[in-house]
Amino acid sequence: DHLEPRTIVDLPDTAPPSGEHPAISRRLVSMLDLEGEQLEPGPPEYTGEETRPDDQPGKDIVLVVEDSVDMRQYIKNALEPQYNVEEAVDGREGIQKAQEIIPDLIISDIMMPEIDGYELCRVLKTDRTTSHVPIILLTAKAAEENIIQGLETGADDYITKPFNTRILLTRIKNLIDLRRHLQQTIDREMMLQPTKIAVSPVDKEFMEELKTVIETNISDPDFSVEELSKKLYMSHATLYRKIQAITGESPRDFIRSYRLKRGAELLKSSYGNVGDVAFEVGFSSTSYFIKCFKEKFQQLPSSYMVSRLGAHEGAHEFHELTRIFS
Repeated sequence: DHLEPRTIVDLPDTAPPSGEHPAISRRLVSMLDLEGEQLEPGPPEYTGEETRPDDQPGKDIVLVVEDSVDMRQYIKNALEPQYNVEEAVDGREGIQKAQEIIPDLIISDIMMPEIDGYELCRVLKTDRTTSHVPIILLTAKAAEENIIQGLETGADDYITKPFNTRILLTRIKNLIDLRRHLQQTIDREMMLQPTKIAVSPVDKEFMEELKTVIETNISDPDFSVEELSKKLYMSHATLYRKIQAITGESPRDFIRSYRLKRGAELLKSSYGNVGDVAFEVGFSSTSYFIKCFKEKFQQLPSSYMVSRLGAHEGAHEFHELTRIFS
């Protein structure tokens, strides 16, 4: 088979004289690392699914802690069309189940034998495994001191019995939506001012530790979720649920996002060319870094870098480069 004559293009034997393009600085060409942006195949993408254990797709998990069989069933019936409902018959079982399944929200009665709702709330809100989980306390006591006591133990909301199930469902939705909004805030602010994110002190401590571990190992392309879970002394399943709940990402995606955000910072500070930055943040393939960077920030690393070099230094030169190499 041969090409049609019209598809054959004569190429010049020599490159254009350098004097034809005086606007292009060697520094900018070096930083852009144009050769590195030839998108040769990167390493094979991990295809295994990282899913949340014991979860049905599309439904959040609500744990109902209530010693009254009738009340527990009443709440379960109201919630089941929209949520996966787990049950606990008292505070002790409630704490155990919460630490095991890490639900998206907990509804707990206050008056229960052995461990009441106040103690359950205190224990779970000071445990870094469950500190992020919103808790709604239910009680027949409407006195202000009871409400204050519940809120002081860390409860996120308080509903008195008897209650309208529509009110309960609305409160649940609002708390879960607030958690989703917080995930977006964390995604934006974590690299900039992680201490100013509006999470509990326990969650702030966890996020700082998480950031430190990833930062320490950021140049290692083999650093894995398994290693991260070991360094944080958490099981893989617990780490998955915790990071997913706080950030909205799986641990694997969170590590990659962190690498890319650190890479963006290095590009902005003129650390080096694209290849240098890719290897510094743990990508063994420049082309794969470029692919992931474009997916994350909707632009190539070179475009991102030039857009931050300043009008005099970058803009004109980038247009010249685009014209020559397009």
